Amino acid sequence: MDHYDNLLNLVKTENDFEEFLTENSEWEYIYNLSNIRRNLLDWYEFHKDATLLEIGAECGALTGLFLERVSKVVSYEEDEQKAEVLKERFGKNPNLTILTSGLCELSEKYPGGFDYVTVIGSPSFDLIKKAIGFLKPGGTIIVACDNKYGTSRWSQDIDQEKYSRSSLVSAIKYSGADKDFRVYYPVPNYILPMEIYSEQRLPKAGDIRDVYPNYVEGKYVVFNENRTIDSLIEDGMYEQFANSFLMIGSKSE
Repeated sequence: MDHYDNLLNLVKTENDFEEFLTENSEWEYIYNLSNIRRNLLDWYEFHKDATLLEIGAECGALTGLFLERVSKVVSYEEDEQKAEVLKERFGKNPNLTILTSGLCELSEKYPGGFDYVTVIGSPSFDLIKKAIGFLKPGGTIIVACDNKYGTSRWSQDIDQEKYSRSSLVSAIKYSGADKDFRVYYPVPNYILPMEIYSEQRLPKAGDIRDVYPNYVEGKYVVFNENRTIDSLIEDGMYEQFANSFLMIGSKSE
């Protein structure tokens, strides 16, 4: 039995995920079920009567939040195992449509477009461009992902292609969402954010104190991460080396 089968059985039988997580700290449970995931956008003021397309819904870590905040959610998840967990969690909600295929045909099914499109994870440039194409004029794209130069990656044994701040900004703006553009910095990252800073309110030296564990890849203590972050902040370089980005922009009308 793989962990998606475990998750499926869990969402069928467990009512209080937070209580469950106090005794079960495996990463797949924390990643998919922790309410900390909601911190990424719990503060954001969605329009209640809006429609939202969630690309890459996975097992629904943010789907419940979206259903609370807007009138109609379309969640796209091509992995059928993840989609099964998603359906078990939220499938009975009349305001939710779950799709596992047909992303390219969405424009035909929803010709008016969506008020919001979210892409949370590691989107390709083509996916960002496609996502913005699903927006109504004036609609809002929300993208969150890791920074390829984030300080937490300096001590990890991983080799994955990610965006830098400038490349992600360029990808979103070039694709047509350059209106009311804002950049936020979830700490420690976009997956389990405990604080969110912005371009208008960047952290000060001493604000970021905790070095958080890495649940997936190996992490090696090869430098003083807190001291390094403080130095980056003092030298005005924090935005380039933040662990994660949350970027929000609107499509021109």
